[in-house]
Amino acid sequence: MSLESLGNLAEIVGVLVVIAGFLFGYLQIQQYGIQRRATAAIELARSLQNPPMARALRLVFTLPPGLDASEIRERGSEYEDAAMLVCLTFESVGLMAHRHMVSLELVWEFMGGALLGSWERLEDWTHEIRDRSGDEKFNEWMQWLVEQCSRRYGREEPAYRRFAEWLPGRQDRVA
Repeated sequence: MSLESLGNLAEIVGVLVVIAGFLFGYLQIQQYGIQRRATAAIELARSLQNPPMARALRLVFTLPPGLDASEIRERGSEYEDAAMLVCLTFESVGLMAHRHMVSLELVWEFMGGALLGSWERLEDWTHEIRDRSGDEKFNEWMQWLVEQCSRRYGREEPAYRRFAEWLPGRQDRVA
């Protein structure tokens, strides 16, 4: 084999190594994206699955829709504290969805019912606090999240109906 042939072979091998490197990098980025989405989903679930938030949601869901701030306050500070915790949690989730850290679809699947039910009970309270404080930013991301989810998914059937015929299969892998 001549020196020229060896040089050509080395060039071909070099190109193949570069292509393999790009392919490996691409696959690593894809894997990182899958892992990031799975981690975000776990964290999203955890945001509702802790004792203080569960207690706060339970208290909020005992409230009838449409109460104003004074009516919530009359029920005791624990109700207003619960309302604040629920709102702060959904504020964080709303901002994460807006920044594409979690998908809106995932938010809807994990907490759509809790989100809409909470907003139904806390919307008037939110507006009253905004009016009283002059701060339009109070609970802004929860309201944004409710509006986005309602517009995109609000007419969807609940999962127990949509997936009544569901069977586990290959398409159920996290991706």
